[in-house]
Amino acid sequence: VMRKQYLDGSIPTGFQRTAMVGVCGEIPFKESLSQGRRSLRIRQLTLEEDSCREVEDRGHRITFRTDRLGMPLVETVTEPELMSPFEVELGSRLLARVARSSGHVRRGPGAARQDVNVSIAGSRRVELKGVSTQKGLPLLVHNEAFRQLELLRIREELLDRGVEESMLAEPSKGLAWEGSELVLDAGSLVKNESKKHWQDALAQGLVLCAVRLPGFGSLLSRRTQPGIVFAQEFAERVRVIACLPPAGCYAYPEPEGLDDPAWRKIMEALKADPADGLFMVWAPKADASTAAREILARARDSLIGVPSETRQVHADGTTGFERILPGPERMYPDTDTPPLTIPDSWVDAIRLEPSDLPWERQAAYEALGLSASAALRLVDAPWAKLFDALAAKKQETACRLAAAFGKRLVHFWRKERSQHLPETARLVPLVRALDEGSVHISGTEAILDRLLRELEKAPETIVAEHQMNGKVQEQIAQRVSLLADERSKFAAKNNASLLGWAYGRSVQGLRRGSFDPHALRSKLCTVLGLDGGLDEGPIA
Repeated sequence: VMRKQYLDGSIPTGFQRTAMVGVCGEIPFKESLSQGRRSLRIRQLTLEEDSCREVEDRGHRITFRTDRLGMPLVETVTEPELMSPFEVELGSRLLARVARSSGHVRRGPGAARQDVNVSIAGSRRVELKGVSTQKGLPLLVHNEAFRQLELLRIREELLDRGVEESMLAEPSKGLAWEGSELVLDAGSLVKNESKKHWQDALAQGLVLCAVRLPGFGSLLSRRTQPGIVFAQEFAERVRVIACLPPAGCYAYPEPEGLDDPAWRKIMEALKADPADGLFMVWAPKADASTAAREILARARDSLIGVPSETRQVHADGTTGFERILPGPERMYPDTDTPPLTIPDSWVDAIRLEPSDLPWERQAAYEALGLSASAALRLVDAPWAKLFDALAAKKQETACRLAAAFGKRLVHFWRKERSQHLPETARLVPLVRALDEGSVHISGTEAILDRLLRELEKAPETIVAEHQMNGKVQEQIAQRVSLLADERSKFAAKNNASLLGWAYGRSVQGLRRGSFDPHALRSKLCTVLGLDGGLDEGPIA
């Protein structure tokens, strides 16, 4: 058991307990897009306690909710073997299936979160924290890879311009504008200017602080993410570390352009030229000084390329700065909790239990006749155990039953606004009738709907009302024999319309499953003289 330091207040104790459960594992990865690899290696499996969730961050005050504090989390860490944005999603879904197969994990929005580590050649590791959706992973990873590539290109441009770390030196002790020629307290210079936001800041007693970045001209407007430019990298760091509002930091030039007299005064005081970048921040004195130092620190990081950091995820697939990526020194042994030895008897008992691994279940579903994609969906479905309990004997029954669950159960849950599975015994008569052929397979969804809704009726009664019998067949035969005489009354534009009219007249008032729609279609084509005039296909 280890302690991981948490200094942001999200864990009141100041540390998170993390228990190492297992290391050096692997699971089959059939969906892998990489050639020649069919397993995903697991670096470690840990059990840890969740922290509070942040609901508001304003100035120097952060508000947390404690509703998930201490909740046990299972964290699975893979080796760096997911080589593309789409493979990241596939790997995440595989880990989710393995966790769900235990039957001991909570499901639903927010129950599973991914911390995605992204790096490209020449960059450092960047952690995207708490991704709550798997389908958004490819876009998110792609955007982060693009951001890192642009940051590496900016680094090369800065080096070509001769920018060195010594040109962006940290100010000496004290306020930033007192110890660096790159930082200026610009309040006295612009106090008579007409810019409303500057005048409002001065009226509130805030400091207007300008920072010059030598050689950064034109690079601050370079795009790094969709709709986001390089200057935003600085503004995000300032917002988090100096606790400035987003409107309290922006890059030169303003929309007014290069000829703005207020900016010219600031440029002259800082000895800046168009080849330099310029930032303006306004905040209380201490925060403004911290912001200036952070801007210079982020500028020095630009000469590295991609700084190691933890980033928060936005809904549009972009990311923002959250904190500097902590090092391994934040974790140390928990002296209050000795290591717990796992008895061999536990391991032996687990090995004797019947395996319920998702890839084995998928193979079993495919053996029943389900397609690979349908089998994969069924493994992840909340009704998989119900499907297993029904144990259909015929391939056609199994395929149709899996499809019916995917359509009708979801529809029923949405309508009822509650998610619960029917008793297995209530569906057994349906499966038995489908296997025996007493009910046609086309009636599966209609019967399932009635079994879910009409709880006052016995399931055997409902299934019996959909059975194929001689009375229904005789009724259909009588109706079909009359259609040839009535054909002249129906002005059909084409053969498909004629067949639809005839089919509707033949089955009016009959329950689905009590007749074979394909046999009826063939018979109607013969009676109406449409043989060869229509493509073969099922009747809806």
